[in-house]
Amino acid sequence: MRNGLRYRVHNQEYDTHLENGASSGGRPGTDSVALDAVGLRILEAKRRLYFEEDSPMRPPAKHIAAAEEKHGVGIADPAKIDLVRLGRDDGVLI
Repeated sequence: MRNGLRYRVHNQEYDTHLENGASSGGRPGTDSVALDAVGLRILEAKRRLYFEEDSPMRPPAKHIAAAEEKHGVGIADPAKIDLVRLGRDDGVLI
């Protein structure tokens, strides 16, 4: 069974997926900043479920936004990342 995400950054599409719980990697050229931004959103959603309220990360994950804004090495803005879910829908956090 294959589960994971497909995301699009500036009309370029990438896949990341899990097989049997282990990362099998994405296509070459994957935007690691976009992956970190999506991962942070998943962690924040999981923390909301656990704490039953917003519970910000401490210390905050400023490096993701800085990677886009200061260094221009990827996309961190969720509005520019188009997620397409692959696999089952149960337990979807974002």
